[in-house]
Amino acid sequence: MKTNHNLAQCQICKTQKRLSELIPAELIRPALTKLIEKEHPEWSHDGFICASDLNQFRMQYVRDVLEAESGELSALDSEVLQSLKQNELLRSEERRVGKE
Repeated sequence: MKTNHNLAQCQICKTQKRLSELIPAELIRPALTKLIEKEHPEWSHDGFICASDLNQFRMQYVRDVLEAESGELSALDSEVLQSLKQNELLRSEERRVGKE
């Protein structure tokens, strides 16, 4: 992927971000990599993904696993997923405020 000094591009959202805000694709767990490759066949193990996009795939993976185990999401499963999403929003806000 394109790199410019301390910047690189997220393979999913195509946004240029600082390297400190990106995760190298080679560090992503194989199960998540398979999920990402299904939606983004151009995914490269040499690129990067931003935390926000990675967390979206993590939530999707957890949802898929929970549905596979029980056939549908229970109220508790839905609460867990909502909590994960809320936690990501809080972390994103903390990062944004920390940059100001």
